Amino acid sequence: MEHFTILIYVLVAILYITNTASSASCVDSCHGVTNGYYQYCSNCHQYVTCVYGIMYIRPCPDDLVWDDEAKKCIWTSKTCDAKSLSRRFPLEVVTQKGCVDSCFGVQNGEYQHCQNCHQYVSCSYGFKFIMPCPDDLVWDDYLKKCNWISSTCAPKPRIFTDIEYTKGCVKSCDDVKDGDYQYCPDCRQYVSCVHGNMYVIPCSYDKLWDDNEKRCVRISYTCAPPGINHHD
Repeated sequence: MEHFTILIYVLVAILYITNTASSASCVDSCHGVTNGYYQYCSNCHQYVTCVYGIMYIRPCPDDLVWDDEAKKCIWTSKTCDAKSLSRRFPLEVVTQKGCVDSCFGVQNGEYQHCQNCHQYVSCSYGFKFIMPCPDDLVWDDYLKKCNWISSTCAPKPRIFTDIEYTKGCVKSCDDVKDGDYQYCPDCRQYVSCVHGNMYVIPCSYDKLWDDNEKRCVRISYTCAPPGINHHD
């Protein structure tokens, strides 16, 4: 009887360890993985979203870390050791002046986007994320925030032409480069192409997609819903 009791304890311990290990396992590919959110193997400050076999790497905000048990970004993770991971993936810190085209070797932080004043670049352990400023604001790299007027970037005046309203919309993502595009049937939505797959994404309330800005805005210079005069 005593041996049987010990055997039961051993089996319970093995099951506990197995379940704990599986809950803390990381993902570096979404092939054959159920849709959901998972620990990213290379970076505690990011997590993986799997959507039908497609892998999306998402950043945690405010230098938080992903906890795979809680399935969210928090201050301290039980499932990922950021310090240990940084030793495995060391980052050479480089002082970056001006705008940023690449985050390779660039210190974590937010920087001026080189092509668009209405966006900024967030660098996280060598990964580059392009973030939009809300409400048509522009990025000020001196203040390190989106502002009504920027002292570090002046947006180009947007010049309307009839052609801008008709070119560039997408009905299919076949042979189309990954990215976000004007959706042909509806200005209030846009198309995200990922490896030939087409995702139709709605803009937030009362906003339209502008294909020049590559974001949803209140006034679009590339698309107008039915009933609106394009030349107003």
